[in-house]
Formats: sequence, C-alpha cells, structure tokens
Amino acid sequence: MNNKTPKNQHPLVFEDIPQHLSNEEVEAIRAKYQRYQRGYDGEDKLADVLSNEDYIGCCKELTEGVVELAGVKPDDHRECFEACVGRCVSSKVLGMRTWSKWSGYRRFAELVKDAAAYTRETHMIYLPYAPVLVAAIAVRTLRSFEPRPGDEITPLITDLKMFDRLQGIIKC
Repeated sequence: MNNKTPKNQHPLVFEDIPQHLSNEEVEAIRAKYQRYQRGYDGEDKLADVLSNEDYIGCCKELTEGVVELAGVKPDDHRECFEACVGRCVSSKVLGMRTWSKWSGYRRFAELVKDAAAYTRETHMIYLPYAPVLVAAIAVRTLRSFEPRPGDEITPLITDLKMFDRLQGIIKC
C-alpha cells in the first residue's frame, strides 16, 4: 500500500443513509425495532435477560430489519442472510453497552480501515463483507448506539457509504 496517497482524495460522493429511502422511511424502520434501542442508559445489557433461543430470534429479527433497510428480501439471499444472523449472534449485537465495546467492533474497525486504504489506493470501492457490515448496521442504526466523539472509523463508514452499499454486498 502506498502511504503517499493523500487521505483527502477519494473518488466517492458521500451520503449516510440508503439512497432509496427517505429519512422518514429510515426512521419508520428504526421505530419497528425500538425495543432493541438503548432505553436503559447503557447500565445493563439486553442480552442478559434473554434465553439463548430468544437471543438468536432477536438477532434474526434485527438482521431482517437491516436487510429491509438495504431493500433486499431475506428469502432471495438465504445463505447470506443466515451468515448475517450468525455474525450478529457471534458478535453479540445485543450484549454491549457502547458502540466501541461491541465485541465485533475491533474486527469491523480493521475491515473498515483496510477497505478505506484499498479504496484510496486503487480508486475502486472495497467494503467489509456482508455479515460484518450487517452486524454493525444492527448496532448503529437499529439499536441506535452512537459513536463517542473522536471515533476514528465513523468518518470512514460515512465516506465510503458503507451502509448505503449493503444491498450490493448482499447480492454478491
């Protein structure tokens, strides 16, 4: 990787929500998953009160919501959908108190940084694979966990329009 590529050069136009949805439509989808949002001031973890079966069911429901945001039907991409549910379960999307304490955050951050570097270097779009991206969207968008000031990956997520490009990743 050539470290001389300026960080401010980027071939993309930036947006933060899916292009096919208005802000109101995104908020309507988020409202359907309000029970998974931070209503407990980060003092407990939602996962602590769920059986394993219920936890998996909740992860499946969150994955359905993320896929709905992307404009994709789970049955049209069943294998990818199941992998995304598995990643939501294994990365404990319901078992954290803050965005940066999510157990999938470190791996997601590595993939985001790598994708940004490859995109800057090659001027071709690189993105994390669907299961990791779906889990991150479940945490950030549906569960409404916002980053702390200074979070270094949030600008990269926005710059690369990662959440907006999920549909294409799922369909690959």
